Amino acid sequence: MSRIESEVKFSQRRIKHVEKYFGLICDVLGSITRKNARLRDKGDMLCKHLMSYVEAETINSSSSASIRSFAEHYSAVQDYRNAEAFRLDAKVVAPLTKYDAICKEMKKQIKENMSTLAKEDKAKQKLAKATAKGDRMLISRAQSEFEHANRHAADHHDKLESAMEKFEQQKLSDIKKILKEFVTVEMLFHSRALEYLGKCFEDITSIDEQADLDKFNNTMSTIAGTHEYPGLQPVVSPLSPGPADPFITSSQPAVEPTVFRDCAPHVRIESETESEDEYHQQPSMYGEDDDDDDEGDDEDSENRNVPPGLHS
Repeated sequence: MSRIESEVKFSQRRIKHVEKYFGLICDVLGSITRKNARLRDKGDMLCKHLMSYVEAETINSSSSASIRSFAEHYSAVQDYRNAEAFRLDAKVVAPLTKYDAICKEMKKQIKENMSTLAKEDKAKQKLAKATAKGDRMLISRAQSEFEHANRHAADHHDKLESAMEKFEQQKLSDIKKILKEFVTVEMLFHSRALEYLGKCFEDITSIDEQADLDKFNNTMSTIAGTHEYPGLQPVVSPLSPGPADPFITSSQPAVEPTVFRDCAPHVRIESETESEDEYHQQPSMYGEDDDDDDEGDDEDSENRNVPPGLHS
């Protein structure tokens, strides 16, 4: 094998190496970006549910105010996560996807170079046969064809060497820039997120549990007081009629035997005879588990304002 053929084989292995591993790296970074987008959506959902809870809460004023502030600060974290996902897609994943076309173009050049080498080898064999026959005319024609094929192969090889050097330089520059951009985006997000997560921690710490509990007990006492019975009728033996109770009249309606219906009409009290199987068939308050498969991860992102700290 000649020096040129060895260099062509080396270039071919080099292109395959870059094509394989850059493809794997691109696939993983794309998956990270999609997972971050899904995590952003789940964070938005959490903030939405927290705000709905706060709007429906009328007793625990301290926890309501703190949870509202928590939801606002955690929503800001999701804004930064949104910016992180978009910047990863634009600055990290997109440059790597270009290497699919770049490697295909390089393989095409290698294939053309190998074709010129094959033509040169064929012309060389033809010259050897003509020389063996001793026909000067055939030798001259074969010599001319061989020289032309040799120059053509050399030109293609020079172009391939130049293209390979440029490819290697671009690859080194890109992988350095891409990974540096990846780390920068991650550091920016986590620094901003840590700031707002600290505020979230302060929000939850500021909840005055005792004040909310006292207000709950006062409300419970007030509700219970409005449903107290005006009086209890003493038990009278059927053998002795006893004195008539001035508070009991024949027109007074019967008192409901329970207070719970008035206090919480939306609460469904199950009977004690309900079977255990029926209890376990009730749906969980947390819903069904989500399917986190990668299939279908490419979903449309909502229009959001990118925080100024993460603008590209």
